[in-house]
Amino acid sequence: MGKLGEALSVERTRLFVGRDKELRFMKNWLVQQDAPAEVLFISGMGGIGKSALMLQFLNMAQREGVNSIWLDGRVCMDTPAGFLESLKAFLVHHPLVTASHHKSIQDIIAEMARGKLLLCIDNYEYIHKIEGWFREAFLPGLSASGLLVVLASRQDLSFYWQMDLAWQNRIRHIKLGPLTGGEARNYFSQRGLAIESEVEQLIGDSQGLPLAMALFAEHLLFPRPESAASVMPISMRVSAEMLREVTSSELKEVLELLCILPYADPKWLGWLLGTPLSMMDLERLTGYSFIRPTAGGLALHDVARTFLIEDLLQREPLRFQELRIKIMEGLTKELKQAGGQEKKRIASVMLSTCRDIFHLNSISIISANMELMEMQPFRTPDLPQLHQIITEDIAYSISSEIDHALLNALAEQFPESIHVFRSAEEVPLTFTAGVLLYKETISLLDHFIPGVLDDVFPKEIKYMRHLPIEQADTYYQLLTGVSTRKSDYTFHELVGTIVSDSIIHYTAGLRHVILTTYEQTNEMLGNLGFQSRPLPGRTREHPLYGALIHTRDLRGSEVGDHILDLVKIPLGGEKAGTSYEFTEKEMIAALTLMDNPTALEQSDLARKLSCSGPELQHKLQSVFSNHPPFPLTKRDQALLKILAEAPLITAEMAAEQLFISRATYYRARRTAIQNLIDMIKGAT
Repeated sequence: MGKLGEALSVERTRLFVGRDKELRFMKNWLVQQDAPAEVLFISGMGGIGKSALMLQFLNMAQREGVNSIWLDGRVCMDTPAGFLESLKAFLVHHPLVTASHHKSIQDIIAEMARGKLLLCIDNYEYIHKIEGWFREAFLPGLSASGLLVVLASRQDLSFYWQMDLAWQNRIRHIKLGPLTGGEARNYFSQRGLAIESEVEQLIGDSQGLPLAMALFAEHLLFPRPESAASVMPISMRVSAEMLREVTSSELKEVLELLCILPYADPKWLGWLLGTPLSMMDLERLTGYSFIRPTAGGLALHDVARTFLIEDLLQREPLRFQELRIKIMEGLTKELKQAGGQEKKRIASVMLSTCRDIFHLNSISIISANMELMEMQPFRTPDLPQLHQIITEDIAYSISSEIDHALLNALAEQFPESIHVFRSAEEVPLTFTAGVLLYKETISLLDHFIPGVLDDVFPKEIKYMRHLPIEQADTYYQLLTGVSTRKSDYTFHELVGTIVSDSIIHYTAGLRHVILTTYEQTNEMLGNLGFQSRPLPGRTREHPLYGALIHTRDLRGSEVGDHILDLVKIPLGGEKAGTSYEFTEKEMIAALTLMDNPTALEQSDLARKLSCSGPELQHKLQSVFSNHPPFPLTKRDQALLKILAEAPLITAEMAAEQLFISRATYYRARRTAIQNLIDMIKGAT
C-alpha cells in the first residue's frame, strides 16, 4: 500500500494548471549537470499560488531523486539560532543526510553541500529580519553548484538581494500573476465541472485568482442538500458560508479553531476538541483547498481565515471570545511544559492570536487584521524620510544628533534592524530600529552611547560583549518614529504598527529592553507589562536624565499567564463598576456630529463617557475603518453609515439601499446600534 504523501502528490499534480514557464525552468534545472547555485524568488499576493507552485517543485524533485528540504517561515523563529533549529528538526524527521539530535548543525550543513539539493522556504517574509545572515553567512556555506534555493514571499525581492553584485547573476525573480481564462477553464475541467454559462461567469468573477477558483469549485461540487435551491453567489467576495458548505458538520469546530489560531498541529486540535482527530478527519481536512499543511500543523489560507473570522464574529461574537479563551488556556498549559524553541513558538502563536487586545488611552492600536499594516524591510531610498521623521517626532529619543548618526550606522551595517511602514505611495510613515545584543552590535552601541549599556546591564554586559549572534536573547530598542504628515491612518493606528512589530516578532522568547524619557511611551509600556526602573548616574544636564529602563523578559513561560490575563475581560467588554445606559437616540445623534468635535463634546454621549470631543470623534471614526472594531461587522458598518449621513431616512429607503426587506432592516438596525454601544463601552 502506497503512502498518503504519494497519493496527495499525484492529486496535486493532476489539479495543478498553468505556470508552464516556471515548471520548464525547474525541469531544466533538475536534469542539468553541475548547475550553478541559484536563488529563485517567487512573489505575489495571497492566494495567487506561490505555495502550490513550490509544492510542484518539490514533487518534481522527488520524482527525479533530488534531495529537497521544505521550511515554513511562519514557524521558523526570526533569529539565526531559531532558523538552524528548524532546519535541523526537518532533517531529523526527513533524513536526507545523517542527522541526529546530537549532531552539530555545522556537520549537517557540510553533508548537505555534497549533493544536488532543492531548498524551499515558504512564507519567507516572516524571516526577513535575518536576511543578511541568511544571505551572507548561511548560504555561502552550501555548495557552489547543484543548489537551488526557492524563496516564496508576498513581498518583492529586497533591495539588498538586488544590489549585491556577487548574487546578481545567481538570482531569478518570478512575480506570479493571475491564471488566464484558458487555464481557469482547464482547472474547472480537471475538477469535473461542466463549462456552462454559470461556471463561465465564475471564471470571470474569480479574475484568475487560484484560491477563489478552488473555493468556487468546492461550492459547486459539494453543495449542502438544504441549500440546493438557493441562488449560488458568483461574486469575488467569497463568503465564509461558502466555506462551510464544503465542510462537513463534524469538522465545523476545527474550522472555528483554525480561524482564531494561525496554525495548529493534530495534537493541539485534539485537546482543544476534547477528542483526537482520526486519520480520516485529517485526510479530509488536508483535502480542502483552503487548508494547507505547514511545518507547525494545519492552517487556513489567509483569505479563507479572514472570511471565517468575519463570519464567526457576525453570527456568534460571544462564542468567538469563549473559543479564544479556551485556546489561550490550553496554550498556556502547553507553554509551561515546553522548552527551548518550542516555548518560543507557542508564545508567538499566543501573541498572534490576541493582537486585538492591546490599547492606548482606551483606543485599540492593533488592527484586527494587522497583516494589512505590517512593517516592511528597510530600503536605502527610505533613509531621507526616516531622518525627516526623527526631526518631526521621535518616541525613544536619545538626542537628535546621536539619533541621526545612529540611524545612518544601522542602515549601513545592520539594515535588517530597521523596519518601515509605508503609505500606498511608498512614503515611510513609521519606523522602528533595534538590535539583538551580541558582540558586534554592542560594539556599535558603545561607540554611539558610551556607558549606557553598562548601566542598563551592570551584571551582564561583560559576558554579553563576547556573545555570538546565535546565542543572543536580548532585543534592545533604539529608535522609533511616527510621521506627522497627513495620511490615511490615525496616530493610534500608526503606533499600532510599531507595537505589533515588537510584540509579534521580538518579545516571544526574548528579553525586550527599551530606554526612553517619553512620558506617553512609559505609560503604554506599563500597560503592556513592562517593568521599569530609573537609569542611574545621569545629571540634570544629561540628555538621558530622568530616563526609565523598561524590561519585559519573556525568556520563561510567564508570558502565557500574562497574555491570558489580558484576554480574560468580561464578555461584552464592560468594566467592573460601570452602569452606563445608552439610548439609540444618543448614539445616532453622536454619529451625525462625528465631523464636529466641538459639538460632540456637548453631546449626551460625551457627558456619560466623560471624554473630550476629539476622543469621542476618534472612537466613532474607528467604526468606519477598513476593519470595524469588535463586535461590529461590515453589515453593521454599512447601516450605521446610512444613519450617520441621513438620520431621518425612512425604513423603506434604508432597506432599499441595503438590499434587504423592511422587516430585516429593523432587526439589523437594533443589532447594529447594540453592537455600537458594546464597542463604545469596551473602548471606555
